[in-house]
Amino acid sequence: MDDRSFHPNQDVLHVVAAVIELDGESLLLAQTAGSPRTRHWEFPGGKVEEGETPQEALVREIKEELGLEIHVGPRLRVIEATAPPKAGSPPRRLSIAFYQCSVVRGCPTPWVHARVMILGRKELKRSHGRMRFHEADRQMLDHWLA
Repeated sequence: MDDRSFHPNQDVLHVVAAVIELDGESLLLAQTAGSPRTRHWEFPGGKVEEGETPQEALVREIKEELGLEIHVGPRLRVIEATAPPKAGSPPRRLSIAFYQCSVVRGCPTPWVHARVMILGRKELKRSHGRMRFHEADRQMLDHWLA
């Protein structure tokens, strides 16, 4: 996906995610809501709506989800994935664009997530194998830790 206004494609759901770095050595991660058995850690973000650029979608999503104003930097990676099927629907193909972001204003508030956590690089290297991530988020985290 490029950085121009988005126009929907029925076959692929375009998603953006914020790799929010704090001090260059820490990441802000969010845990999905739901039962403790189904919760996963993720890079926060969401769907790109028709007419939005990926950057506009990311600014909107992070404001809605975490109450943060962010600066969206360069795109880091695009990872293709498959979303788990919802009741009565087939699995959906995803294209997830991860962007480097920084906080301009605000304190993270988990309005739609179970919780948020800020972890340093060393702590993430030690513990990320025990944390549950969706595959695309794990790939991005492994890339960031490398």
